[in-house]
Amino acid sequence: VNENSDYPNFFLNSHEPRLGTNKIGDYIILVDEIQYSLSDWEEITYSLCHTDQRIDNRSSESIPSIVHLADAAASKARSLFGSRERPSGSVRAEILRVHEDIQDKPNMF
Repeated sequence: VNENSDYPNFFLNSHEPRLGTNKIGDYIILVDEIQYSLSDWEEITYSLCHTDQRIDNRSSESIPSIVHLADAAASKARSLFGSRERPSGSVRAEILRVHEDIQDKPNMF
């Protein structure tokens, strides 16, 4: 635990490895509007590592399941959106657009 930096952080070993050695997560608190203590953040993070419905209730993941869901959503978004280039002097260099084949079809990830 490092409370003296600009961004407090902590390490969390959330699960027992099935084989080999765990990769211990390093969590950095970027924004803390609620003003939780580091031990509260550790407990919340540890609990979130046990919420994935794809695994049984005796197991946990190395990172919270919402991180896996965010990664899946980002991967899906990359496949759904194509990009066009704007002139280099513009504020934003890329415009994202939905591919024509899927514009009128609902998508689930």
